[in-house]
Amino acid sequence: MHHTEGKSIKEKLIELDNISSEMVSIHEITEVLGRNASHLLIIILVSPLLLPITAIPGMSQVFGFAMIVLMAQLLFERRILWLPERISKKMIKNESLKKITHLLIKYHKKIEAFVKPRIPMLTSVGALKVHYIFLIFTVLVLALPFPAPFANTIPALAIILITFGIIEKEGVSIIIGYILGIIGTLYMYFVFMLGKEFYEMLINKFF
Repeated sequence: MHHTEGKSIKEKLIELDNISSEMVSIHEITEVLGRNASHLLIIILVSPLLLPITAIPGMSQVFGFAMIVLMAQLLFERRILWLPERISKKMIKNESLKKITHLLIKYHKKIEAFVKPRIPMLTSVGALKVHYIFLIFTVLVLALPFPAPFANTIPALAIILITFGIIEKEGVSIIIGYILGIIGTLYMYFVFMLGKEFYEMLINKFF
């Protein structure tokens, strides 16, 4: 059992980065993360989905299911993190995990000087329940099977910002996350409603 209580987000990410085994299970990751494991695991799971188009078909659906399980537990204030055995035993390449931790450490370093607890009402118990419901909705939007450019990127970034804001009690991050979540939802609505022509226009413009 790793003793990670009281450590900062960056310290926990560095500890993850120091894992030497070739393959790492989701269970091992949660052990390292310790306190706030659910929140940090959500950030780790959603990070690969920041790409404009997800490289692996079905990734957003698989990771989305795992994130919804975590968010539901947070919503109902379950203190002991639980994941289905199939997810808990899921192995990922350490090389892939390091890419994610390097990315998160890099961006955390850039913003940590500006991060401070702000707008405390946004991290009250009641507000957190609203955030978790919104996060679940945003994951469902992210998991929609529409391969449009940035379909994953916008909601994924929204999820990261809101989750990060909850951990750090950073109200500004939460507000920006909500704005991006709404933009992502509207974007997917237009992709769905306008269909093929809108999709082809985006493909021609960005790729």
